[in-house]
Amino acid sequence: MDNEANMSFEKYKKLINEAFEQRDQISPRTDDDELREVVRYIIDEIDRGELRVAEKV
Repeated sequence: MDNEANMSFEKYKKLINEAFEQRDQISPRTDDDELREVVRYIIDEIDRGELRVAEKV
């Protein structure tokens, strides 16, 4: 992952983590286009095999 992609990923990661902390306030009716776009992007990247969901143990 190059430096620019890594910076974008860090931005996405921060947004997802912040949303997770506020998950009780988020619903399908939540009007947050940026969050919606990032979630779709991340899911697409996982589906294409570009990202993995894993955590070091």
